[in-house]
Amino acid sequence: MIPQRSEAPSELLVGLALTALAGWVDAIGFLRLGGLYPSFMSGNTTQLGIAFGTHDWTAVALPALLIALFVAGAFAGALIGGLATRWRLVACFALEALLLVAAFLLSLVQAQPVLAIAPLPLAMGLQNATALQFARRGIGITYVTGSLIALGEGLADAVRGNTTRWPRPCLTWLAMAVGAIGGATMHVVAASAALAVPAACVVAAAVAAAAASHVTER
Repeated sequence: MIPQRSEAPSELLVGLALTALAGWVDAIGFLRLGGLYPSFMSGNTTQLGIAFGTHDWTAVALPALLIALFVAGAFAGALIGGLATRWRLVACFALEALLLVAAFLLSLVQAQPVLAIAPLPLAMGLQNATALQFARRGIGITYVTGSLIALGEGLADAVRGNTTRWPRPCLTWLAMAVGAIGGATMHVVAASAALAVPAACVVAAAVAAAAASHVTER
């Protein structure tokens, strides 16, 4: 169980940035894969079920592969996150950065879309496991269904005058939407370079986490 603690503003900002990054990556993956996602596994599972239900066997492989890669990424993130070292967060960010850089380079050399996208579900599964190490209430994860439910509940509480907890899930949803807009726009403007932005952001997160771990160690 994740220990309950207060969340620093920097953690909230990093979490929102990661959620925006997930929206960016999902938009690019959706456009390149014809309606499938690197991080939205509910959509891919629905597509997989439709393929089975309609006996469209040629459409089974890709969503199944994306789901398997996402689970593998989450598995790796959970293993790394369970290590008894303060550098585990750095390792998670560094691995995610390597995967995003790999996807960017594969895009630059115009590899087949499926090959070029393959590192992305690994990175997004890893990101979900990473987010659970430092963020709470869905911040930093790659889906926002839970945030929208929390938003509705928070608005109902606000109407009753009980709490003002609706801004956080609202910001999470907005981060995903803004990221998706940015990813789709970049895909149209400069498709081969579209993954450079999320790759650079995670590299920066890895460097920042390394610096913070070094200061803590001292």
